[in-house]
This record gives sequence, structure tokens and C-alpha cells, in this order.
Amino acid sequence: MEEILMTEEFSKVLNSIPWKSICEIAVNLLVLIILSKIIDRIVARSADNLLKADKVQLAKILPMLARILKIIIFFLAIAAFFQSHGYSVNSFLAGFGITGLAVGFAAKEAISDIFGSLSVVADKVFRIGDYISVGTEEGTVEDINFRSTRLRKLDDTIIAIPNRTVASSSITNYSLIRNRMVDETFGVVYGTSNEKLNEAIEIIRNIAMNDENVLNGFQVFVQTLNSSSIDIRLIAYLKTGNLADARNMKSALLLKIVEKFREAGIDFAFPSTSVYMEN
Repeated sequence: MEEILMTEEFSKVLNSIPWKSICEIAVNLLVLIILSKIIDRIVARSADNLLKADKVQLAKILPMLARILKIIIFFLAIAAFFQSHGYSVNSFLAGFGITGLAVGFAAKEAISDIFGSLSVVADKVFRIGDYISVGTEEGTVEDINFRSTRLRKLDDTIIAIPNRTVASSSITNYSLIRNRMVDETFGVVYGTSNEKLNEAIEIIRNIAMNDENVLNGFQVFVQTLNSSSIDIRLIAYLKTGNLADARNMKSALLLKIVEKFREAGIDFAFPSTSVYMEN
């Protein structure tokens, strides 16, 4: 008799279990897992293709976009499940909206950084390895992640700039310079004769013209009559965008000019003050 009662109780327990709902949940979970695997595979392949195409920033952002897509699919699946069982999802969606709003306010800066990183990647203003300036900071780009852009400054320190700041700042990419500019002023003393002044201009012009590293179209002219010098200005472009090479080229150019000035007896001016005394 006791065995019969136990069997009946067990049957009641089995019958009370919502097998249909459990099966639906299991099927939904299986579908979500399969979709997640498919998304991961697509992201992995896309990331590999982007890395081969040297688009590192986009490859880094893809996992974040995939994670957002998975969260959306997950909440849509929950809403569809409740809707199919006669539950109104309006309150659920409203609660989700309020929760999302609260989370959005709490994580406002983090969200701004994420959208900032998307903006940085979309604009393609710079990439890893470029030397840039962002506002008052400048350095070589070492990393671009979801939160910040990391620069290695000239003193070998690292600075992390939030991407929301990067996206809203003026950015200069020095690595995209095709030809470095030389803008140099040579001050000669006021006692320089007219002949020597013209000779100084010709010396600078000839040296620039015969320098294989200087592009055509350079300018040499008297810039201004300064307080203690007559200033001759040279504006030219070098055949390189590399900063280190440009420094060496500019150094060689200036050394030639200094050497020729000294050979011609043309004196460079320096800050001075003349005092006149009356008897």
C-alpha cells in the first residue's frame, strides 16, 4: 500500500513539472549557444582578415560589437519567451529601459569612450606607430583600446588619453607628413654692405638649389629689419617625411650656409643695444 502511495506521489510530482516550458527553455538556450558560436566564428574570421589588411583598430573593436549583439539577442529571446506564454513584455521592456537609462548615466564616461574609439577608428586619422599630437599632448601611438589611446612621449613616459577626449580634440598626425619644412631665419648685422647682403641671399639660394635633399620652389628673401639685425628667411621643403632624416638634412644645410657666410666675411647678428651719449 505504501509503495502505491509513493508511486502516486511521484507521478503527481512528474505531472506537476512544466516539461513543455523546460523543453522550450532548453531549445532556446541551445539556439542561443549556436548563435553565439556562429557570431564568434564570424568575428574571428573577420578579425583575421582585418589584421592581414593592417586594420588593427577595427579588429580590436569587433569583439566588443559581438558582445553587444549577443546581449541584444539574449534579451530579445527572453522577451519572446514571456510573450509566447501570455505574459506582457511591456513592463519588462519598460523596466529594462529604466535600468538601461540608470546604467547609462552611471557609465556615461565609459560609453563616451567606447563611442569615441569607434569615431577614432572610423576617421582613420592615425594608427598604431604614428607620431601624433592630441591637444597639448604628443607622442607615438602605442595602443588604441575601448577606453583610451596610449601615447609614448619623447621622454619615454606613457600617457593614456580617454577616447572621448581624442574624438573631440584637434589631432595632428606628423607621420603623414610627406615633406618636412625648413623655415629658418639668418640675422646679419646692420653694418653689412649692400653687396654683402645680396651675396648672403645668393649664398643661401645656391646652397638650397644644389642640395639634392631640397625640393624646388624654395624661397629666400629679406624677412624684416629687426631690432639688432637684418633678417634673411629661407623657406624650403625636404624630400623626406621622416623626422630623424629631416633633422640630419637640415643640419647639413645650415652648416653649409654658416661655412659660406664665414668664408665671405658675413657676420651673424646677435641681440645688442647701442648707447649714444651727448656731450
